[in-house]
Amino acid sequence: MKSLNKLSREIHQNAVDHGWYDKKQSFGEIVALCHSELSEALDVEAIVHQKHEYNKTRPYRHGNKEL
Repeated sequence: MKSLNKLSREIHQNAVDHGWYDKKQSFGEIVALCHSELSEALDVEAIVHQKHEYNKTRPYRHGNKEL
């Protein structure tokens, strides 16, 4: 699994490759983009909670996996 630092670099490069850094942005645009990204982070939190609730319904050592 990739570290979050490596993943963040790949995500940034993807944004560059898709034109999100082609022009200088105003302060207001940067603030709006930050707001958008932070709002998406709240969706991630909800997904983690949802996954946790699902995992609580699974049987003991489901799939008999070895660590």
